[in-house]
Amino acid sequence: MFKTRMPITRIACALVLFSLVSCTTIGINRGQFNLISTAEEVEMGNRFAEEIAKQHRFLEVQSIQQYVRETGGRLAAVSDRTDIEYHFTVIDDREQVNAFALPGGWLYVYTGLLERADNEGELAAVLAHEIGHIAARHHTEQMTKLLGYSLLVQLVLGEDPNQYAVLAAQLFGTLGQLKFSRDDELEADRLGLVYLRRAGYRPDSMVSFLEKLQSMARSEPSRLTSFLSTHPMAPVRVEQARGLLDSSTGPDMSVQEAERYRTTVVEPLEKYYGSPPKSDAG
Repeated sequence: MFKTRMPITRIACALVLFSLVSCTTIGINRGQFNLISTAEEVEMGNRFAEEIAKQHRFLEVQSIQQYVRETGGRLAAVSDRTDIEYHFTVIDDREQVNAFALPGGWLYVYTGLLERADNEGELAAVLAHEIGHIAARHHTEQMTKLLGYSLLVQLVLGEDPNQYAVLAAQLFGTLGQLKFSRDDELEADRLGLVYLRRAGYRPDSMVSFLEKLQSMARSEPSRLTSFLSTHPMAPVRVEQARGLLDSSTGPDMSVQEAERYRTTVVEPLEKYYGSPPKSDAG
């Protein structure tokens, strides 16, 4: 539990202030009311990012870090939320096939997921999905539901770094508790498909990677434990993605550069780890 260090009057003033400055989530979503302003969300994300850096080991291969930053930056530039700065980081853990985002523009992808993607388009599909969560401000909506409005206000205004350390481990750790609803996942997929198209990637890359995850959920469930705990997988996600594809999906849109992905990401990771990725099924 949080220790309340603020006078009651300060909390009351904060509630009034938030009621005045908070706004609805951007028009692309279902219209939930978001209780946290953009500035507060960014500050919260920055504080969480400091804790994530303490709790995880980041990949030391800078060429791969740069590759992921460039891919993510290309998508963020065409997203529906360009009023924040985006940060993309690779976590050194090949046992986790996962990616996650923090409030305010921080995105992380595990090396285990990078090794499972076959091309840049599939990596872009994962990043586009996470950007969709950020654009629709799902994080602060879910945190409000999970923590309660008053407790979230205390977190935003509080000065105790231990609060962020505990919550970062609980919400955004390997087995995070910040679970998005099926509607949130579907919305992030829809937005991700839009961003893939805008950035020049093949939107069917999302379908191929979702199908891959479904197959892994059956054959290698232990590799997807953290992913499934935070990203509900259901056939409806694949069905929706397929249904949103159109005739514009074709070779002329492809900038996946599978060979570049292999030489820039897959082969350097195998060299870094000294072996190809293991499979529970193998």
